[in-house]
Amino acid sequence: MSLLGILQAQAPPKQDATSTIQTLCLRLSTSTLLEDRRAAIMGLRSFAREYKETVASGGLRGLIGTLSKDSEDVDTIKVVLETLLLLFVKDESNPESSEDIALWLTDEFTQKQENITVLIQLLQDSDFYIRLYALQLLVAMLNNRPSRTQECILTAPLGISKLVSVLDDKRDAVRNEGILLIINLSNGHTDIQKLIAFENAFERVFSIIELEGGVDGGIIVQDCLQLLNNLLSFNVSNQSYFREMGCVPRLAKLFQFAQEPVPSYAKEQRDTNIEYAMRVCRLFVVPGGLGAAANQNAFFSAGILHLMLVIAFSGFSDFPVRAEALRTVAYLIHENSPLQENFAQMKVQYLDPTILPEAQAQQNNPDDLCYVIEGLLDLALMNSSIHAFDARLAACQCLESYFAGNQPVRLHFLNHAINLHAQGDESANVLTCLISLDQDSRGDPYRVWLASVIFLHLIYNDEEAKNLATSFKEGDADAGEEVVTAIQSISANLVAALEHNYDPRIIIGYLMLLCTWLYEDSPAVDDFLNEASSVQSLVSTVKQSSNSNVLIQGLCAFFLGVLYEFSHKDSPLPRATLHPILASRMGRDHYVNKVTKLRENPQVRDFEVFRETSHRKRKMGLPEVYFDHTFIDFLKDNYSRILRAIDKDPGLETHNTINGVPHALNGISVELVDSLKAQLEDKDEELQKLQTTCLTLEQRIAQEQHESQRAKEAAAAEVQRANATTETLRQQYDAELRTAAQKARSEMNGLEGQIQRIRWEASEAARKAKEYGDGEIAGLRRRIAELEATVEKEKAERASEVQRVKAEGEKAIEEATSRLHSAEKETLFAHESLRKSEEHAGESDQRLKTSEEALKAANERITSLEEDSRRQKSGVTTLQDVLTTAQSRLEESARQQATSEAQIKDLETTLTALEASLKKEQSTHAHILHEAQESAAALEVRANELETRLRDAEHARKEADEAAKQSAAELDDLFIVLGDLEEKREGDKKRLKELGVEVSDDEGGGDDNGDDEEEEEEEEE
Repeated sequence: MSLLGILQAQAPPKQDATSTIQTLCLRLSTSTLLEDRRAAIMGLRSFAREYKETVASGGLRGLIGTLSKDSEDVDTIKVVLETLLLLFVKDESNPESSEDIALWLTDEFTQKQENITVLIQLLQDSDFYIRLYALQLLVAMLNNRPSRTQECILTAPLGISKLVSVLDDKRDAVRNEGILLIINLSNGHTDIQKLIAFENAFERVFSIIELEGGVDGGIIVQDCLQLLNNLLSFNVSNQSYFREMGCVPRLAKLFQFAQEPVPSYAKEQRDTNIEYAMRVCRLFVVPGGLGAAANQNAFFSAGILHLMLVIAFSGFSDFPVRAEALRTVAYLIHENSPLQENFAQMKVQYLDPTILPEAQAQQNNPDDLCYVIEGLLDLALMNSSIHAFDARLAACQCLESYFAGNQPVRLHFLNHAINLHAQGDESANVLTCLISLDQDSRGDPYRVWLASVIFLHLIYNDEEAKNLATSFKEGDADAGEEVVTAIQSISANLVAALEHNYDPRIIIGYLMLLCTWLYEDSPAVDDFLNEASSVQSLVSTVKQSSNSNVLIQGLCAFFLGVLYEFSHKDSPLPRATLHPILASRMGRDHYVNKVTKLRENPQVRDFEVFRETSHRKRKMGLPEVYFDHTFIDFLKDNYSRILRAIDKDPGLETHNTINGVPHALNGISVELVDSLKAQLEDKDEELQKLQTTCLTLEQRIAQEQHESQRAKEAAAAEVQRANATTETLRQQYDAELRTAAQKARSEMNGLEGQIQRIRWEASEAARKAKEYGDGEIAGLRRRIAELEATVEKEKAERASEVQRVKAEGEKAIEEATSRLHSAEKETLFAHESLRKSEEHAGESDQRLKTSEEALKAANERITSLEEDSRRQKSGVTTLQDVLTTAQSRLEESARQQATSEAQIKDLETTLTALEASLKKEQSTHAHILHEAQESAAALEVRANELETRLRDAEHARKEADEAAKQSAAELDDLFIVLGDLEEKREGDKKRLKELGVEVSDDEGGGDDNGDDEEEEEEEEE
């Protein structure tokens, strides 16, 4: 064997990469020395580029743990971060490198909050590479798992503050990486955006932009503007903070650059920076946004509107930049009337739209000025360059914002366009472009399309502007010229475009305008239907089957539906004639199919005008832009109604509008309207006849009023005479009435005296009965108290006797017990004295028996005493029963007294009724007198009525006398009742005496029987 073979045989076996990586990972996790761990990490770094999956699966957790374990060692941390970055970066040439590894690494990092916290803490280190690598790792994780990483950074202590502070780093690489990190971090997270803004981010970003040279700077300025875009996008709080911190003037300063040629190598980046800055401006003034008006005013005050116009109309600005500037201007003035008025008064540099952009830059003359509206119209309508399409579309949008929400501006603009067209002015004019379809317009189809869009915005949802446009006519009838309206001119151009197959954009522009113009405007529909050939041309276009444009056919069908929906029986082409053309010649199914295909076409369904414009452009030729956003909204809103229009009966009119006023609602029959009109005319004739009859009646009424006046005067004289007679009769009646009243008063006074006397007697009787009852009760109570005292005394004696007997018995028992104990003691000491002890025990037993007999006798004595006590208690109970009976009788007497008082009250009520009767008589007589004064027309009848009423008065007086007699009878009855009460009281006294109760006589009110009883009592005493 050769020496080489021997050496190879003795050499150790080779290790493959996998086993080596496993060994390094084991050494990293188990080594205690820092040098060993660092060597293991460096070994893993050498394998990380080619064996990403193996290194990541075996060493990731060890690498992450080293970040916190060896954070003080700069070299070790640097190697760890480099290794992690190699694992995150995807290598296309390496089969083990895939996006899944990066996602798995990010998930491992973000599973624990402390891993992200450690990376953020590393940003505090001053080492260049540690800060740079930490930022790059965070950027990579944000790209892989943005939401999870954002939450981890948001949760980390002072995480946002530490990241924003990186913007102050003087080293460009670290600062730029920090900008990228904050851009990714702030994307779509409102809370993080607010926290970043409040860390003075706006001030720091503007400082970086100024340091880089403003918009003339490089990609860093673009990143800074992108960061501002992220912080301000749909974040009202940050926008308000931006405005309040005075950053708007600093934003305006970015647009204050010299209008001069820029080197080609720097122009692209400069234009990009300008466009990004303009997008930042538009974020503040999104139409309909909260706080948009305040932001518009702030930007106008900072001069941004003027700066945008300067850039837009500068010969050194390319068309993309000019388009962005005009879109920004449109946002700044949208629905803001004061700014719209100021905008119209501004002047801009005039640029000849007929020359190339390169020539415009060479002929740049800042002193050649024109009003901004003229400049926008020139740009939109006169510049036919394909490259200028975005700028032309932006100019159209700018004019749309100028009209938005401002009707006076729309009417002024429309009047001005009509006047210029009538004068034959050759300047850019939307009306001229629509009416005059010349060779230049056919060569530049977007001229007609843009003019249609501008005119659409002028009249859309504005009845006054529609009426003004509809009323426009050209041609002198006196000079023999044909008078043509604007609608007829546009319809003729539309028919010509359809027949000669002009560019679809021209046809679509006309159809968009006519659909919105004629919708809900019957006079405009009638104007169009004056030319029946126009309808035939539209129907022929819809019926074409070869080489047909789906959009044009759909729009023609939709427009025919509008014509039928808003036509009526008096239209030049009546509904009854128009319906067969649509339903039979064109066919209902064909109509529905074309309108449905239009709605489902991607140009309508997925419409966007200003987004991704470049994607809608062809590689060669015109851009693929056919519709305006306002028309698309109009089409989608009214699609269902127009689709069903063909199914309506021709006899039903639909919303016939004349001068903006609806005269017939949807679904009203035309015949019904005609019949109602005929009925209305008949009613008018009847009304005139009635007015004539009313005038005649008024004259008769005036004559009769005059005669009535004279009759009233004669009647007044008769009334005066009747009043005199009535006054005489009234005086006589008053005298008689006073006499009767005095008599009644005297009788009432007598009755009141009797009542007072009876009341006094009743009260005296009640008082005496009460005194008698109180005396009886007091005597009974004294007797009860004496009996109770006797009972108590006997109880005390019996108790003392019982105690004495008990004490004697107990004493005898104690003596016997003591003797028994002494006897027992004697038996213990001496047996010889047993007999004596037995004798003594016998004596003790005899004494004990004697004591028990004495105790028994004492118990019998106690029992007898208790029986006596019970008998005495029963006697007391009997006495209490007697007392209760007496009290009940006394209460009965009180109830009888209350009955008497009630009867007295009834008598008073009767007297009150008598007084009311007298008052009633007085009111009756007053009523009679009033009626007598009112009935003065017939003197004899009134006299008879007065006599009748006088007789009634006499009868009433007799009734009053009878009532008085009845009152006297009731008083007699009351006296009888009082007598009965006296008899009952005497009976009560007798019953009390029978019960043995002493009863005292009444003072001065007793009768003879009472005197006899007193004499008998004195004899007994």
